[in-house]
Amino acid sequence: MEIDDAIVQIARELAKIPAALKTWRGPVTELLNDSRVFNSASDAAIKWKPIIKILFDTDKTAFPELLGKVATAPSANIFTNREYEMLQRSLNLRRLSYVMFTGDKNHFLTQLPTIQEKLVDILKNVTAPIVQSEVYLCIRVLLCRLSPHNLTSFWPVVLTELVSLPAYTSWTYLNMLHYSTVCSSKSWYRCRRMDRRICS
Repeated sequence: MEIDDAIVQIARELAKIPAALKTWRGPVTELLNDSRVFNSASDAAIKWKPIIKILFDTDKTAFPELLGKVATAPSANIFTNREYEMLQRSLNLRRLSYVMFTGDKNHFLTQLPTIQEKLVDILKNVTAPIVQSEVYLCIRVLLCRLSPHNLTSFWPVVLTELVSLPAYTSWTYLNMLHYSTVCSSKSWYRCRRMDRRICS
């Protein structure tokens, strides 16, 4: 989502005025929750960085609310679109990563146990690659935004994922080989070409 630079600049100036919080908090929150927010160019993230930082510094309920969205349990409704549900969860994880990225070094240290609990829970219970990739991105942001001595409790999580990654890769490859045996002859040759590219 592309926003005019003049509007971003106005929002940045308003964010510096404590009395103007109610003026800009609603529109900025809506923008952050928009599904198109991460379709922007990478330099847009830098422009919005101070605004998002002030938003989460001043609104003490915003970060717990975001964590709640990340940890939302899957719906038991059989009519729920699972792909859409996983997409929404992945977007909320990316929002969490971006919010932590906007903070200063060790800014979210007090929330680290809760963040770690949510991420570990997702890694255990959600197998969708689109969600797991966002968890890894979130871990990368944590490694950049927290001092090494504050990440002692996080290393077992990282090491566990590093150990399990080769097994997951092998499982995925075996599934591809199994699929190739049930394809039509034309599709089978396409799968074989894909296998050769992977192995080369």
